[in-house]
Amino acid sequence: MNTLLTQTQLPCFELPNSPFNVCPALTPTNPDPASTVLMNILSVTIGVMTLVAFLWFIFVFFTGAIGWLSSAGDKAKLQEAQKKITHGLVGLIMTISAVFIIKILEFVLGINILDIVTAIKNLY
Repeated sequence: MNTLLTQTQLPCFELPNSPFNVCPALTPTNPDPASTVLMNILSVTIGVMTLVAFLWFIFVFFTGAIGWLSSAGDKAKLQEAQKKITHGLVGLIMTISAVFIIKILEFVLGINILDIVTAIKNLY
């Protein structure tokens, strides 16, 4: 009996307690492992982007604070440091609120925006 390439089980390499494990099992409840992989990759990407935004905010906040402390009464340097801190905070708030806006849109529209594969399948 010949086995097709799609019927072969690929090895799964997982790190213990790692959130980056993308190894779906082919089970009756999960007949399409490709969609699970895509959802996991999308989820990890959004999480990493949020983490990078938070780390960038910390960097901008500290450089703004150092600029504020080293302004030595110079009004232009003080305003520049305040702008830097404000822009960093606004960027962080926008990044975090984007996830909540997507969830609200999912609820209102009744579709799962982050689950691209299922959304495409539901179109036709």
